[in-house]
Amino acid sequence: MSELIPFSNGTQFLDWQECNCCRCKKYKDWFIEELTCDLQKAIEDSSCGDGTVSEEIYKRLGAGTGKYCWKCPEVDWDEGS
Repeated sequence: MSELIPFSNGTQFLDWQECNCCRCKKYKDWFIEELTCDLQKAIEDSSCGDGTVSEEIYKRLGAGTGKYCWKCPEVDWDEGS
């Protein structure tokens, strides 16, 4: 499998995370708790590295839409957000 870059820069990553991860019931603050979402863990890890994720994670994120920010296919909306 190849490695792909889902976000064009750190700002897009943070915007996507705010619109999806931070509003999801599965979201954990990695400073406080162990991450439980594979997608959040993969993009958090990639943000500290070269920005790449596996092809599987890229597809699960729904990346490659050409949109700046898109809805995560696996988000479980937190009603309080």
